[in-house]
Amino acid sequence: MTTTTVHPDIGAAVRLRDLGPGEEDVLDAVFAGLSATSRYRRFHYGTPALTPAVRASLAAVDGERHLAVAAFVGDEPVGIARLIATGGGRADLAVEVVDAWQGRGVGGRLVHTVLVRGAEAGFTTVDADVLSTNGPMLGLLAGLLPDHTRRVSGPETRVSASLEGLAVNNPFAGYERAAQHRAELLAASRDRRLARLRRRPRPTRPVRTTGGDAA
Repeated sequence: MTTTTVHPDIGAAVRLRDLGPGEEDVLDAVFAGLSATSRYRRFHYGTPALTPAVRASLAAVDGERHLAVAAFVGDEPVGIARLIATGGGRADLAVEVVDAWQGRGVGGRLVHTVLVRGAEAGFTTVDADVLSTNGPMLGLLAGLLPDHTRRVSGPETRVSASLEGLAVNNPFAGYERAAQHRAELLAASRDRRLARLRRRPRPTRPVRTTGGDAA
């Protein structure tokens, strides 16, 4: 399934689609766009490169026990969210967004979409192990899963929530309206600034004369 939305901040089309098995090129592109900090937040350890075993595991999407959704801008992969079954109707959630697109709503769209896919696939509960210092991710999950529970274990916080009754409608409509309004205000401010520059008189240079009095 593919969905496309226009990101209100910059007008770029963000396309979401389900990943299939073996799409390692998408994994590699997203991993390459993560800084060392983002990789640590995602994997909870320093990892300059994906090991063959981890890479193969992440590419083993089957649409039933392992679901993954990727975000694209044009043909460029910019993020992935996935659910991996752990038994008893539960699934582990993970998400990564390349640094250049963090803070722009992509992660929220990815997580919401893969959670809806998970609910449709029969998962009833989702768990996410998040570094306790990763405030943005904890805040995102709190917004998407208001009835979640948290359990702190060492440096990690486990967020758990039921997927029953998960809202299928876009939970980011308010964000998008606010972002569109912000974009309109910025465009209007830019237009006013350009208009002032056009009206500003250009400095005149003094007239220079050469030679002396006529003989």
